[in-house]
Amino acid sequence: MAQQKAKHKKRKARQRPKPIPTAPAQAEITDPQKVNAEPQQQAIKNTDNPPEDTHKKRMTLAEKLSLGLVFGLFCINAVTLWTIREDAKLEKRAWIGLSSPIRHPIKSGEKFPYEIIFTNTGKTPGIGTKILFRLSSDPNDSYILDFFEKAIPNDPNFGAAPLAPNARLSVSEITKEISEPLFQRIESGKTVIFVLVKIEYGDIFGDRHKTHACLRYSPEKQILVAYHKYNYMD
Repeated sequence: MAQQKAKHKKRKARQRPKPIPTAPAQAEITDPQKVNAEPQQQAIKNTDNPPEDTHKKRMTLAEKLSLGLVFGLFCINAVTLWTIREDAKLEKRAWIGLSSPIRHPIKSGEKFPYEIIFTNTGKTPGIGTKILFRLSSDPNDSYILDFFEKAIPNDPNFGAAPLAPNARLSVSEITKEISEPLFQRIESGKTVIFVLVKIEYGDIFGDRHKTHACLRYSPEKQILVAYHKYNYMD
């Protein structure tokens, strides 16, 4: 009987399943070299992307402000120099303008010899002066504007010599004989006599200028006076 029981136990032991070995969990790594390597790798990553230096940011902002200040000073100096140059041009350039018409009354049965004086009140000569003038009765606005917009033809016999400072330029003409009916219309104001003058000239700085004179005859003053429009000088 004892032998039979021993054999039975051996059979059961042979029939029992063997345990399957399991791999260690991945989270349970206790290798000290691997543990110490993680902070080193993190430090390497931090050195690859270092934090921005606030001092460098301030220097960059200061440099930008300095460049902006330099550029602003450059613009101010440029404008100042331009203003000084323009002021010098205005002070030194030629200015040809209306001085004073000569008093010549209109009389019945006589010619009307009008004369207008222009003077260069500037400090330098007027160069290449050109002039155009016309006497007209009762011109409308369109007629006057067309006259001043009309180009002045070149006259080789006029304007060749510069008009010196304080020198005078005379515009004169003798009209036909004034009839009695025309004289009565002028005296009553029904007919208005206009004299239109356009002058172009240059200055020593190379700029061209224009002077427009629009004058009407005043029966009361018996002289050509400036009309309230179209007189211009640049």
